[in-house]
Amino acid sequence: MMTMAVEGVTDIELIARIGKGQFGLVYRATMKPHGLVAAKEIDCDVMAKRLGTVDWDILRDHLFAEAETLRKAAHEHVVRLFSVHYDGPKKHVYIITELCDAGLHASITNGPLPLAIARKYVRHALLGLEALHGRGMVHRDLKPANILTTRGAAKLSDFGLVTDKLVAGYASQQGYLEHLAPEVISNARTSAKSDVWAMGLTIFRLLNGEPWYADAQAALGIDWTDPPAAIHRVKYLLAAGKFAARLPWMPHVPDQWRRFVRKAMSDQPAKRYQTGGEMLTALSTLALPEGPSWECTVSSGSIVWRRAKETREEVAELKITAPLYEYNAVSQPLPGLTGRRLTHAASKRPVSRKAALAALQAFFATRTM
Repeated sequence: MMTMAVEGVTDIELIARIGKGQFGLVYRATMKPHGLVAAKEIDCDVMAKRLGTVDWDILRDHLFAEAETLRKAAHEHVVRLFSVHYDGPKKHVYIITELCDAGLHASITNGPLPLAIARKYVRHALLGLEALHGRGMVHRDLKPANILTTRGAAKLSDFGLVTDKLVAGYASQQGYLEHLAPEVISNARTSAKSDVWAMGLTIFRLLNGEPWYADAQAALGIDWTDPPAAIHRVKYLLAAGKFAARLPWMPHVPDQWRRFVRKAMSDQPAKRYQTGGEMLTALSTLALPEGPSWECTVSSGSIVWRRAKETREEVAELKITAPLYEYNAVSQPLPGLTGRRLTHAASKRPVSRKAALAALQAFFATRTM
């Protein structure tokens, strides 16, 4: 356990490092009178270098102004900001916020969120985004890692990258370039509509999980082990259009969710939901399904979906033997019970990825309850 004071500030004590960001570290800390808090330590020199500027004073003032803007965005689904401090000798800025549990990125590392949980967290995030957009603010950095959870609720965090100039460079270095709407790539100007695009891709990742998303990127020729090539490829795909239509979906995700995300990620800003509020209204009026809830297990060679229904269990499996695939879907008695094992779908021989996904999607479409 470590403890470290912030120069010139008597009411903050850093306890332990809990994360690392683009410009510094994140600590669990204590601050009077709030108790446990999160302290984001921003290294001024690192930030100035990545921004391509040597005028840190202007950048620091801009950062403080952004923090003050965030303070005005108070909402139960936006992470609460307590204060901002500057440690002159270290040239570090400390942004002090409420302490949350984790980002949603950690929840999808091994697979997708169940529909009901995803819908709850998406609703919470859109409530926060509606509050920001209603005040004329733009988030600029929506992604699973920036939606934090605490006590069963989701909250937007890391709001307001310092300048539009920073956005493309930040995203490309972190592998989040595809979260920038096409118009941001072309003119580097963010808006509520570009937030909607980023939220659309965020929802896609929550519903499909990171392993599937990584495979989807690879299928599109995006390889982040070679950042320059990946950046070039993403920019090409965004400029070519229909990026959302190119994204393959896990077969259990209902069509209503797919259409919702594709509208949010329309190439034409005018055809998207225009704000977080519009997107929130659509989430409710479209009655996007919360079930059935499948337990999804992803491994290197297969994906398995399971759910119990009364006295039986339904199981679907996609075996990955690229470039060909096999699939099956059955229902069987729960362990300890008797009954017939029924096969609902099965490949008689290895088939193409497209054929396997279509067959499983047809199976899942019949499972509405």
